[in-house]
Amino acid sequence: MLKIHRELQARTPSAVAGNILLLVFMLYLFGGSEEPIIALLAFNIVMNLVRVIWVQKLDQYRDNVVVWNYGLLMILGSIGTAWGMSSSLILLEYGVSSMEAVTALFILACIGASAAADLSVRFSLAFVYLLMALGVPAITLMNMDLHNSSKFLPIFFVIYIVFLLSQAKVQSYKFLEMVQQEELFRSIVDSVPMGVILRTVGGDNSFVKLMNPQAADIWEVNKSAIGQRVDQVFGHALGIRMEEWAEAAKKEKVAIQQAFMIELRGEEKHLRRQTLFLEQLQAVLEIYEDVSQDKRAEKQIQELRASNIHKEKMASLGEMAGGIAHEINNPLAIIQGKVAQIRRMFESAKEEKLKVLENLDKIDSTVGRIAKIVHGLRVFSRSGEHDPFEESSVLKIAQEAMYLCMERFKASGINLEIQVKGDSVVECRHVQVSQVIVNLLNNSFDAVQSLEQKWVRITLEEDSVLAIVRVTDSGPGIRDPQIVAKLMQPFFTTKEVGKGTGLGLSISKGLIESQGGRFYLNQTCPNTEFVIELPKYKTPDQVRSA
Repeated sequence: MLKIHRELQARTPSAVAGNILLLVFMLYLFGGSEEPIIALLAFNIVMNLVRVIWVQKLDQYRDNVVVWNYGLLMILGSIGTAWGMSSSLILLEYGVSSMEAVTALFILACIGASAAADLSVRFSLAFVYLLMALGVPAITLMNMDLHNSSKFLPIFFVIYIVFLLSQAKVQSYKFLEMVQQEELFRSIVDSVPMGVILRTVGGDNSFVKLMNPQAADIWEVNKSAIGQRVDQVFGHALGIRMEEWAEAAKKEKVAIQQAFMIELRGEEKHLRRQTLFLEQLQAVLEIYEDVSQDKRAEKQIQELRASNIHKEKMASLGEMAGGIAHEINNPLAIIQGKVAQIRRMFESAKEEKLKVLENLDKIDSTVGRIAKIVHGLRVFSRSGEHDPFEESSVLKIAQEAMYLCMERFKASGINLEIQVKGDSVVECRHVQVSQVIVNLLNNSFDAVQSLEQKWVRITLEEDSVLAIVRVTDSGPGIRDPQIVAKLMQPFFTTKEVGKGTGLGLSISKGLIESQGGRFYLNQTCPNTEFVIELPKYKTPDQVRSA
């Protein structure tokens, strides 16, 4: 209903301006006539001015529109009555056949047509106005002693009134239907969870035609910005940027999608937009979605993932600590013993050159062994998350992982071996692949400890595009479908309470897949076997997504 009253408010100034011009013209024509005619015309001018003032008070009666509507009805009724009575007096004074009467009737016809158009948005207003403005002269004509040639004039006038009223009724229905459709469309637009903006294009002539509350909240602008220029609503710099988006959409003739970041009131916002140029309307439809919360959640997930990876590493290091200490202590004891032997040889002056060289070779070999262990620890303890992709030997990665676990396996009587069927060079993050292999070795260590046959094997294979690492142990495999389905889920573990976090396989899968590879359980193997597949060379898309 408010939409209809707004439309009346918008149409009133032009309608009143036309009325007053015609009234001034009639005063000019009939200024020398009887005083009642002049008084009615002057009263009509005053009431038209009252009409303008009254329609401007619509906002003051928003909570009581019925009073405003009845007030307007009375004003229009008074104007229509003044038109009808002044026209009737002119007919009575000058006669139907006079030029003055013809002019008055013509002006009255114009007023009727104009009113039928201007007031058609509310049929009740048009009905009262036309009935009084045209009905009074029609009744006057019926009561006048007309010549034969003028007898059809009252009938014509009645038909004319009916025609105008029927047209006003039709237009009223059409406008009401249009308003209902527009209100339905607006309610739909206002209910969508995304921001919607419809705006015209054309630089300084770009105006906001529609904007739902969600769009106003996203852009932090006034919700009553409809009808204002784009640069006034969004600022000059952003207005230029939005105009560039519109031109791009106009050129492409398809919806353009883009994710972008913008700073509003000192706060970063991540938005996703779709822009479509509507050629028939010469306007741009833009749909905005605020994904800032998603971005923050994604960042928190990444931080949590990095934290979990670090914790899993520390847990693996804790499990290997005893074996690593033993692995380093043994070669240090060998070095210490060999140094003592060499010292005794020199002290006894019975030095044998070959034995000295043999001992020095042993020291060198042992130092190299320690260096490999330390290097493996240093590599393993790094994050590697932001490392670039580099060409690395899969054999070297596997051997570094073995050096960290070897003594632990040896001390528990578990045979750890490596079979090399192909040594590939792959583009990967060396540290992360090493962590996955160490994690699998630790899992195998726990799985075979209670078995009669205790062995773990790393097998390296390759084909034309893939480097394949298989970590197999003497376990019977995982056959339970429910366990297999949950195996790669975070926090799922088959280990005893306190022996596993349930993050190892989930993290391993994520690390390998982030490098464009595959990580899975091989259910066709009679033993327990996990497989790592890595592409030898990354595509540009794989590098960007990683």
